[in-house]
Order: sequence, then structure tokens, then C-alpha cells
Amino acid sequence: MEIIIREVKFPLPELDTRRLIRLIGYKKKITEKTDSIISMVEECKKNSMKYIEPKYVCKIFENNEIPEHSVFNRAEKIALCICTIGNKLEDLAKKLMRENNLLEGLIYDVIGSEMAESVAVQANQRICSEAKKLKLFPSKRFSPGYGKWTLDYQRYIFELLPAESIEVTLTSHFMMVPRKSVSFAINLFDNPTKIKGSSGCKACPIKNCNFRKN
Repeated sequence: MEIIIREVKFPLPELDTRRLIRLIGYKKKITEKTDSIISMVEECKKNSMKYIEPKYVCKIFENNEIPEHSVFNRAEKIALCICTIGNKLEDLAKKLMRENNLLEGLIYDVIGSEMAESVAVQANQRICSEAKKLKLFPSKRFSPGYGKWTLDYQRYIFELLPAESIEVTLTSHFMMVPRKSVSFAINLFDNPTKIKGSSGCKACPIKNCNFRKN
């Protein structure tokens, strides 16, 4: 697959209001009729769509084109991807927090994280579709900083992909700017029996994390 640079088509998947409320750390009992937090989150969800610019860039590489690492050992090809929603929503959240609108700022910050993840899901789907055309079998996506794949590997992703085309840069500490960005890899195998293990939340030992999905 050649490099794909694209703006994500709307609509992104609808964000779950109750999940957003849980992610901001709201502990009170939620009732649809009496709790103002629901209407506040719903309003922020609607307003946030004006501030996001979802884009991604990705490419499928031959194994020997990627710097060697044990996470790629058995893969026939490897897909790399960088996703972002831009910096406008992040800037809005920071502005609100500076003005002491802490709850509203936190809601927008959490929405930004969830939106960035939604863009990664769309990019993942596109890569899996391309893999099917190549008669290859995709692993689950995984990101630098998880498990054996350390965060400093980010520099190779940014060397191999034109991140500047979607206005994403990397700091000296390997953090992405805008902050609401996601990078990941997908191993592509010539045989489905080579796919084993789990990734993401299932592989994470932190069981009480607010961001846990399963």
C-alpha cells in the first residue's frame, strides 16, 4: 500500500456520554432526569465537532524496511500510522482551564482523547481492508510505549511517515504534538496461525483504569 493521507469523513462514531462521564472521574450516581452533568457533556460533544480536524497518514512496509525489533519478528509486512484531530480542541480545553472552567475544560480534553482514538479506529479499518487485498492477516494495532515496544521507537515512525503532511511533530521526549494524536503499528502475517496473544486493554495489567474498555 502506498502512503495514504486523508481527512477522516464525518461522522466519527458517536461518543458514549456515560463513558465520557466516567472518564472525567465523575463518581456520583447518574440519573437521566436530574443530573446536569449529562446535558453539559452532551453540549460539549456537539460543540467539539467545530474544533476537530481529523486526519491520518499510513503506509504498509516490507519487514526489512522497518528498524529491527522483536515485535515484528514473524510479520510479513508492517503497517505504520499516525493519526490526529489537530490542536484546536486541545487549545480550547487549555483556555477553559486557564479561565478556571475546570470541569468544562476536562470534558473537552477527554472528548479530544476519545476523538483521536476514533480516528485511529478508522485508519485501522482502512489498513485491514488493504491487508485483505494483499491476502494478509492483520494483528491488533499496538503503539510505542506499550509492552516491549518502547516509546523511543516513535522516532522511526516519524522518519518513515510524512507526519508533517498532517501537521504532527515529535518532541525530544518522543511525545506527539498536537497531543491528541495516536501512532501505531499493525503486523501483517501470511498465515492466521501466526497471530497470537492480545494487545490493548486486555494485555494491560492496570485493571481499575478509567480508560479501560474491556
